[in-house]
Amino acid sequence: MKRIGWTVGGVVCPDMRENGVRAGFMMIDLMTGASGVLSSTIPSGGPRVGKYYVNTGELDSIGATAINHALSDADLVVIDEIGPMELKSKAFGNVVQQALKYDKDLLAVVHHTLTGRFSSVSIRCIDVMPENRDEVVKTVVDLFLTSSMPSFRRSS
Repeated sequence: MKRIGWTVGGVVCPDMRENGVRAGFMMIDLMTGASGVLSSTIPSGGPRVGKYYVNTGELDSIGATAINHALSDADLVVIDEIGPMELKSKAFGNVVQQALKYDKDLLAVVHHTLTGRFSSVSIRCIDVMPENRDEVVKTVVDLFLTSSMPSFRRSS
């Protein structure tokens, strides 16, 4: 994105694997590279979602901070993901609400159980399923490169 003049900020949460099995999720700030553990299967005293224990401290210090930074300094805000795990942090939930109201382009992954919470927001949804998973990246990039996203701003 940098090579075409876009500043992208926010947070991504890739999975962590041990011996080929998902053991949790990392959290990475796209602008600074700061990272931490969002959740893991190792009991940590944090709230539990499914088999994972959520690190709300990392959600606050990395996740919420990354999104706030992106709202002020990026052309595109990325939130991967808005789900039950991430909403265990009040600070993260609050900054997500801000991002939805902000006049800034937003690319967010929303857990299927939460899509109804955002019905009042003007959004374009793309359902990700095993049969279309490989094409989703191209679909999203095409949306941002075409006139279907007229509000997209490029950095100077």
